[in-house]
Amino acid sequence: MKGVLKDTFNVDIDGCDIEYEFIYEHGEKETREDPGTDTSIDIKHAWMNLADKNGNYVNVDVMGILDLECDYDWLHEQITEYIDEKFI
Repeated sequence: MKGVLKDTFNVDIDGCDIEYEFIYEHGEKETREDPGTDTSIDIKHAWMNLADKNGNYVNVDVMGILDLECDYDWLHEQITEYIDEKFI
């Protein structure tokens, strides 16, 4: 796979479903003329379906809350495996 991909990846953490929205950019191999680039994963949002005070469910971006506890190395590994299985 080459280029840029915008996709989502679902994770269940302690019974909470979180949908991570990310941008995946495949790196380029090093050549004699070009040093190449690393693969990058930029997580944009972490969506959860939560109830408001009236009991209506809404999608909420909880990225700011999860930043404190998120293991981004693990999440990047999971997304990379997902990309490899889905597209490569």
